[in-house]
Amino acid sequence: MHDCTIDLIIPVYKNKELTEKCITSLIANLEEIKYLSPRIILINDSPDDNEVSTFLFEFAEKEKNVFLLVNEENLGFVKSVNKGLALAKKDHRSAILINSDTITFPGTLIELIDAAYTDPQIGFACPRSNNAALSTMPRPPHNLGGVSVTPEQTYNNWQIISRLMPKVSYSPTATGFYLFIKKEVIANFGQLNEDFNLGYEEENDLIMRANKVGYRAILANHSFAFHSGSASFLLQDMDVAQEKNKNLQKITLMHPEFLPLVAKYERSPEFIAEDLLKNLIRSREGKLPIAIDLSRMGVHQNGSSELAVAIISEISKNFAHKFELTLFCTKKVFEFHGFNRLKNVRRTESITGSYAIAINLGQPFELDQINILESLAPINIYGMLDVIAHDCGYLYLQHDIDKYWRYVSQFANGIFFISKFSELTYQNRFHGSASAKRYTKLLPTKLSEYKTPYKNVSGGEKHIFVFGNHFKHKDSDATAKRIADKLSSCSVVVMGAEDFSHGNLRSYRAGTIGNEVMVELLAEASLIVLPSYYEGFGLGLMHALALEKPIVARDIPATREILATYSYVKGVVLYQNNDDIVDVIQHSIHLTSSNVGDSTASTWQDWVREFMFFCDELIHSPLIYRQAVERIYAGNNLRETAQLKNLLKDGPSKTIYSVKGLLSLENESFVTAAYRQILQRDCDRHGLTFYLDRLRNGYKKIDILTDIKYSDEGRRVNALFPGVGKLKRSKMLKNLFSLKIL
Repeated sequence: MHDCTIDLIIPVYKNKELTEKCITSLIANLEEIKYLSPRIILINDSPDDNEVSTFLFEFAEKEKNVFLLVNEENLGFVKSVNKGLALAKKDHRSAILINSDTITFPGTLIELIDAAYTDPQIGFACPRSNNAALSTMPRPPHNLGGVSVTPEQTYNNWQIISRLMPKVSYSPTATGFYLFIKKEVIANFGQLNEDFNLGYEEENDLIMRANKVGYRAILANHSFAFHSGSASFLLQDMDVAQEKNKNLQKITLMHPEFLPLVAKYERSPEFIAEDLLKNLIRSREGKLPIAIDLSRMGVHQNGSSELAVAIISEISKNFAHKFELTLFCTKKVFEFHGFNRLKNVRRTESITGSYAIAINLGQPFELDQINILESLAPINIYGMLDVIAHDCGYLYLQHDIDKYWRYVSQFANGIFFISKFSELTYQNRFHGSASAKRYTKLLPTKLSEYKTPYKNVSGGEKHIFVFGNHFKHKDSDATAKRIADKLSSCSVVVMGAEDFSHGNLRSYRAGTIGNEVMVELLAEASLIVLPSYYEGFGLGLMHALALEKPIVARDIPATREILATYSYVKGVVLYQNNDDIVDVIQHSIHLTSSNVGDSTASTWQDWVREFMFFCDELIHSPLIYRQAVERIYAGNNLRETAQLKNLLKDGPSKTIYSVKGLLSLENESFVTAAYRQILQRDCDRHGLTFYLDRLRNGYKKIDILTDIKYSDEGRRVNALFPGVGKLKRSKMLKNLFSLKIL
């Protein structure tokens, strides 16, 4: 029980229909706070409106504990409210200011009061709403932003988000449409400032005055009230836009901390995380938006791209009824890998927080990848395919990955592994720090899943084929040379570090040949050698088995895990020591093919179906908001460390641009310098392409700087530099009346 009694103050100006809905819904839920002895104070500020006057008079006559005050003439919102506050102050009561264009729901009142008393320093509280500045939840735009026209639908949308939120969010201000004011505040800080005339910013002034001695404002996340918005103001003969602008200037002079506090709040992890939650609202068709980050994918074929194509193809084919799939990649990558031929798949290069789930199909090697996922969605999933870069010292030094992978382990919502071996190695390196949920399933071992590329290719026995690439752990170059030297009568082909032909050895640099050539080289092999010391899964083995070629492979955990899925295995020989490779091949010459029993092996459809079930589990987790907040805080620490590192690296010679200096640059120099100055990092190729296109299409440079500065990443970095105030003015001029504080 709370030690207070309460007045519900409702100023009314015309619009009998909205007023009746407001009061009727309030009465229907008044029982919730009966123990607070609530009384309703109605102030009729339109005494010449007979319809409103009659309704209010009859209501006051019929209901108990209703006080009706009638202004002799229209006084405006502020003076009308002050009449009610004067009564509350006289009787030492708390108050809720309620606009006459609101609708109260079950829980609105009790949850609002309970939230206000969770902390003695709370002086103000307001519920969440569909249309109430900082209190709006979910904030538009969202999946149903264009169809949420009824109070009930907006209430349902709020419920989806509110279940994930804590009871209270501390904010720099609250919104006056449905504002609880504690009796101590009313007693010591009096009424609304009538210098604000008809309204706008008057509640912010009161909150700022009380805040100077420590009273806080909160948003009551488990309380909701519908708000039509400015209904009474629009009925009056006034220039609303001019009134807003005038009062905004007034409050910034009276309380210079007001706008900086709001700006700081909008950069906070709590605000950013809450804003991302809106993407959990399904479309009218019941779909959720998913983004897959392919920013590191190139226009060449490798194991990672094969995995991506297979997963994305299955999602587009079998899960279009549940998810809208968008790929974050360049147009060249989109077309090269055939994503443009898939149904239900979109492409973007714009990093906007518009998705419920963001997936990186591989482990992050750069801070950019973490920034992208963090900015795209409240739910982040990473694929930890292998940890070889952590284990090989020369790779470890090339990539500052330890802190990124530990971040993933602690702050991602989910991690997927493509074999038990890949999960075990990751767990052994990051034991004790993993809190992300895990999905571990061996990639498909059904041979039919890998046969498609070879359907119309004739086979042969022209060479021994050594699978690999330029990385040392693949050991393809050394193994191929060893075989070619000892078996001089055999032709040897290797996928390795460079292109050359010498004697009986032909080398192709991995990733530089077309898929058709690769298919032909594999199909024409008499024997396929897999010398890699390490694989997270081993797609090369699957292709060799699909071709039914004899196989000589290094005996490693991933290979054993794959072979264990078959009822029998023939034509596959394992070796451990490099010195044995030639003898093993010579003893395998008699083999003409490989053959396995894969009747119970899994398919891509199996793998993706279970992965999407895993995604569904994450969507229904009650921890989404808390995880997002902690992840953004951790990401901010990574970004601050990177900024400091860049400053120390550059030393005193670093160029610090002013806005004027940036505007003097052209094209690529302009975009590159803008990223370095505003985001404190090098420009990624997607950002460069995007903003160069904008420049070519006539977009102003000042607008580009403003967009970068006030992007999600720009707000988090919050870099200050000469002339930055010009960008703030530019933003306000572009979007003055859609500011979240108005």
